[in-house]
Amino acid sequence: MRHYDIKAIPTTYKKTTYRSRLEARWAVFFSTLRIKYSYEPQVFSTRLGGYLPDFYLPKTKWLVEVKPNTPTQEEVIKVQDVSSQSVNIAIVSGEPNITTETKFFVNGKQVFFKPSYWQQISTYWANRPVYVLVNLLNLEKLTGKRNFYKAFKTAKEYDFER
Repeated sequence: MRHYDIKAIPTTYKKTTYRSRLEARWAVFFSTLRIKYSYEPQVFSTRLGGYLPDFYLPKTKWLVEVKPNTPTQEEVIKVQDVSSQSVNIAIVSGEPNITTETKFFVNGKQVFFKPSYWQQISTYWANRPVYVLVNLLNLEKLTGKRNFYKAFKTAKEYDFER
């Protein structure tokens, strides 16, 4: 089990208290992009015990787990176990930004998306895992560059104290 140097700060956003400021920033990010979600919706059984993913995105039936750093092997095993229960799940490491490390799991295995039709935006965006994540979750239209940057900025600068 990994112990992080930084203590999580419970943070409230839109009347929901998140276990950490990082999770709250992801909630701001999803909200800014108008991606509906529920927070900590269900506990799943894994071979290493119970597991409570952070977000459920009902429109696409994807779970999203937020981690401050690259996930440990134990965390990956839990996610694989949840995924093997016919639930798609992505792990994001760090705050929402262009370089956020993102791992996708489908049917118990890590998958790698080659989004050729997103290449129309630019190779720069299509090769960014967090952009792939957002477009997997918001399939009605490609998220425009302006909206994407706005969501990054809003999540980073949101004043939770107001």
